[in-house]
Order: sequence, then structure tokens, then C-alpha cells
Amino acid sequence: MIDIHSHIIYGIDDGARDFEESVSMMKMAAYAGTHKMIATTHYLPEIFSYSKETYNKRLSKLNDYCKSYELNLEILPGNELFLTPEGIRDVKEGECRTLNNTRYVLVEISNFMKASKADELLGILANNNNKIILAHAERIRYVLEDIDIIKKWFDDGYVFQINGSSLQNKNNKENYQSAHLLMKYGFVHVIASDGHRKNRRRPKLDDSYNYIQRIIGTKGAQLLFVENPYCIINDKEVVGLEETIFNNNYFVKRVVSKLKGVK
Repeated sequence: MIDIHSHIIYGIDDGARDFEESVSMMKMAAYAGTHKMIATTHYLPEIFSYSKETYNKRLSKLNDYCKSYELNLEILPGNELFLTPEGIRDVKEGECRTLNNTRYVLVEISNFMKASKADELLGILANNNNKIILAHAERIRYVLEDIDIIKKWFDDGYVFQINGSSLQNKNNKENYQSAHLLMKYGFVHVIASDGHRKNRRRPKLDDSYNYIQRIIGTKGAQLLFVENPYCIINDKEVVGLEETIFNNNYFVKRVVSKLKGVK
């Protein structure tokens, strides 16, 4: 599997707190079947201030550890852009990293931003020859408030990423409902961990993969966890669920799976 959204680099945002926690998270990811992971450290300079040099040195240190201890995992460069006009400028100028140096930009949208403003800024970013990935799309409030906005962004060609944990964590009711609603409509291209800590939003995708495999089959799980992430890190076009095997029986399949004992 390929995890395109993680906060694995230690000590520079709200992700891993130190090198030891990064190592624990990398082992957790690798043992769960992830062999590539993008270190999408938050890009929001007024809150998380770090130099490119610091980022690059710590990225190299993590990859050196994986090689030295034969851990089957490679950490790739990237950022999670908090959507602002200044951030869009920094993407254009190369200060904010795209995912693995491709056209793909992982974008987080503030829930305090009006839909019209978000749409305007996303359009500017897309017109700069970038491919937009909406980070943890289930957390965007418009999913439950106005699905037409989401449909427009999907039709505009934006890529939708959801967190695997949101599919099974009923304690966060809104994220749980939103994640399944996006799956129902086929508005999901990739599932990632958004891994932050070894004990909070862990970078462990195998449970989510198995869940999706039981609901929509192996072909769908491979698309969301392997094939589309592969396309992203290699700057190729992703494929939507509705273009392959998806149908409107998603909720029916979920009910049937629950009757069979799938959580």
C-alpha cells in the first residue's frame, strides 16, 4: 500500500514528537503493509515554522533508518497545504512541496472559509497547472451541509482523499457519516492514514483496507490504497470509483457485511 498523507517527520508540526516516535510509526506502517509513505508536514508558516533544510535532513534520517534496519518502507517528500492566497503563491514558488515533486498538491480547507472563497482559491491553484487533492475530505463541512458543492469539485477533477480511520470510528459521528456518504456517491479516489502519532490517528492502513475489501471487493480496495496512490506519486491520472466497479448498493453491502459480523 501507499500512504499519501502522514505527519511522520518528527518535531516540526503536530505529528511525530521525536525521532523514536517516527520510528515507531514507520514500523507500524510497514508491518501493516505500507511500503511508501509521503511525509505531508503541515504547510502553514505562521503556526508551524521550520526550514527546508530541517525538513530534508529529517526526511533523509528516516529513510536512512529504513535502509539500515531493512524496513520495507520509503518516505517521500510532500506538504499538506492549508489553503490561503499566500500558500498558493508558495506552491508556485516552490516553497510548499507538491507530493513527491509531482503536480499533485494536498490541500486542507478551513471549515471557517466560505464555499465561494474556497472554490475561488482552488480554481487559482488548479490553473497553476496543479492537481488538487482534498485532504481528509470527510472533514469538509460542505459534505453534510451541501453535497452539491462537493459534487462540483468532483466534476472539476479534484481528487478526494479520506482518512481510513473515519470509516470505522463511530465515536466521531460527523466524520463517520461524511466518509460513508462520500463512498456512497463514489466521491473517493484514495484512502490514507493522516497518521500523526503512534497512539493517535495511527499510520496503519491494513484494517481500513480489509474493511473496504469486504464492502466493495478487492478491486476497489486496490484502487483506493494502491493503484491511485501509485498514480499520484508518479504524476499520472487517477481513476474514480464510478468509472470502475462502483454502484449504488454501497449501503446495502454495508448492512450485509454487518450481518456477517464485519465491524
